[in-house]
Amino acid sequence: MVEPKDIANKVFTILKDFDDISLSEYSKNLASYEVVNEVFVEDRISLETYNKIIAADYEKIKSKGKEYDIEWSKIEYVDFIHETQSIANETGLIMETYFKNTDGNIYFVMSASFSKENGFVLFKVTEIEHKRKSVTFPNID
Repeated sequence: MVEPKDIANKVFTILKDFDDISLSEYSKNLASYEVVNEVFVEDRISLETYNKIIAADYEKIKSKGKEYDIEWSKIEYVDFIHETQSIANETGLIMETYFKNTDGNIYFVMSASFSKENGFVLFKVTEIEHKRKSVTFPNID
């Protein structure tokens, strides 16, 4: 059963390899077009739109990585926080996975997953930001 901690680990692994990961490899880590449309029955999207969304998220991560001078292969896992909410009548998981860059700054990346029979399935990774001051972790802050 895929649990929130498993999703956080998967997201971190994707980020750790981001210097070398292609768009194609990145998209293989996410729910397929068919699975996404099975879940979002009322809001189905075309394959072209699905591919554009995945590519835009990929480029956002690449761009923010350059802006923040993130050395992806050297980042360190910090922790994750999550909340569950309804996504297309399924249990959804909205997560922030935190990591530390070589400059000592802590960042997080947003991700979203939905629940299927074997647990959560990752379908979106995007929005890298600096850690909010309101979020603290023992032994880090």
